Amino acid sequence: MKLKLFGVSLLAVTTLATATFGIAQAEPLGLPPVPIPADNPQTPEKIKLGDKLFHDQRFSSTGEVSCATCHEREKAFTDTPLSVSVGINNLTGIRNAPTVINSAYLHSQFWDGREPDLEGQSGQPFINAGLDDHRGSPFMVGEKQRAWLKKDLAEIDINTPVIVFSHSPLQKIYRGWNFWTEDAEQIQALLKPFKKVNVFYGHVHQIQYNQIGNISFHSAMATAWPWPYPESNAKDPSHLPKLTVQMNRADPFFERDATGWQYIDIHSGNAAMTFSLTDNSTRTVAFNTKTNRPEDTRYQNNRIPPQDHY
Repeated sequence: MKLKLFGVSLLAVTTLATATFGIAQAEPLGLPPVPIPADNPQTPEKIKLGDKLFHDQRFSSTGEVSCATCHEREKAFTDTPLSVSVGINNLTGIRNAPTVINSAYLHSQFWDGREPDLEGQSGQPFINAGLDDHRGSPFMVGEKQRAWLKKDLAEIDINTPVIVFSHSPLQKIYRGWNFWTEDAEQIQALLKPFKKVNVFYGHVHQIQYNQIGNISFHSAMATAWPWPYPESNAKDPSHLPKLTVQMNRADPFFERDATGWQYIDIHSGNAAMTFSLTDNSTRTVAFNTKTNRPEDTRYQNNRIPPQDHY
């Protein structure tokens, strides 16, 4: 997997306000002096460079997007009224852009407050591959790894339970956020002869599960970065497995909501997943031998309402 990252310079964030509002020379009325790191003193040259970097589109993979694309001067340095920020080729992120006005005074950065200062904030805004990956889907196992997998599986009896760990979901759910593996069908074909196959995958940061033929798919829970379901945020259609009972998020504005741990029981050769969720109900998804598929032991036939906004 190869991600094209777009890092935002600290100068690009901190000095836009100084260049525009003059707080390097005098503080805005009623505000205290701007906190400047002792090891990174402010200078006129840095202010000028920061303003240039803020508008430089060369940081994006296609030369189309800069910091100023989402932090528009005419909109108080936000991208309102968008609900999510838009990157190259109209790919979407998972949140919209907060204002950078007076951001040097803030004690926490981002909507969820996950970074304490601008220096921590500066490298993250475009790490989300959905904003700056010109292919739309960077996830592909590839010819070499498929050949390795085929060779490795050739030595295993088809009655042996197979467990596959993957960051990529090895199925096709939503391409815009990389909930997608381009060569998923080819991987599934290699696993098809085996009677019991379990795929554990990451990246999606939410409860997902599916059954395709003999293959059970289970997502891994995340301890950070809560991520909504595609249709509730990007408002785009997705191929989320109909089998999946979506998480009923207790508070989508709590930075630990929809995060937690999971415990996996694989003793029978089929997975039973117990999700321990922060400030939310425990969920158990286990293989049902009568229906031959993973199911939520409590909510499969009595579905809880999913999150429908973000």
